[in-house]
Amino acid sequence: MKFLRNIAAAFSLYSRIPVPRFQWKEDDLKYHLVFLPWVGAIIGALEILIVAFADFAYLPDLATVVLLALAPLVVSGGFHLDGFMDVQDALRSYKTREEKLQILKDPHIGAFAVIGLAKLALVWLAALAIVVDSGSFPPLYAVAAIFFGARAVAGVLALATPPARKDGMLVMETSGASRAAIVALIAEAALGFGSIAAFDVTLSVLCAVFAALYVIRYRRKCLREFGGATGDLIGCFVVKCETVLLAVVAAATVWADL
Repeated sequence: MKFLRNIAAAFSLYSRIPVPRFQWKEDDLKYHLVFLPWVGAIIGALEILIVAFADFAYLPDLATVVLLALAPLVVSGGFHLDGFMDVQDALRSYKTREEKLQILKDPHIGAFAVIGLAKLALVWLAALAIVVDSGSFPPLYAVAAIFFGARAVAGVLALATPPARKDGMLVMETSGASRAAIVALIAEAALGFGSIAAFDVTLSVLCAVFAALYVIRYRRKCLREFGGATGDLIGCFVVKCETVLLAVVAAATVWADL
């Protein structure tokens, strides 16, 4: 029962997928981060279905690209994108650590959040266009797999980084977690990126290496700029890690075609 409640808590927090509602207890959040990657698995499966439908219906590449870009937003409800936009405003404020943390709590968006979102959208559309235009299954599968892998390493980051505040959503989510949760998330990351090797070993290695390097770099930035992690910072990481990995897949696809 606790196992199912942890799954329900993960899907309730990090997606718009309907789950039974109940009064959460501390045990219900103890391992819920372990199931965060499975939200990514749903997104990845939807991406594969979109590609299959586009091929069946002879959709134009532009329509396919737009549908692929919308899929994560539909499943997650933009949950992580909200954190991404808040972090853009905080970082570009160039204020003190305490003031940046206050900006993260501000429900309003600023100019830098909008600028950051526009740049993010352009990168996604360009990278997806490259992958779709290739018509090759390995990069298309890699795109689907990065949603699982990025959330797995995000869970590791959340549990391995001290919180920037003594309260808040992230503290609630990670306070009861154990080392077993970190081990499980690392195993899930290996599963996600390793599964790409079934179709392309090079892409698998590239995605795993870039994900590992980026989580190390991002953790240092969190500590330097904010003194630790917050829910917004982890949400921002999910978005940026997905973007980095998507760019890696697109670059590898272009290289393979040369």
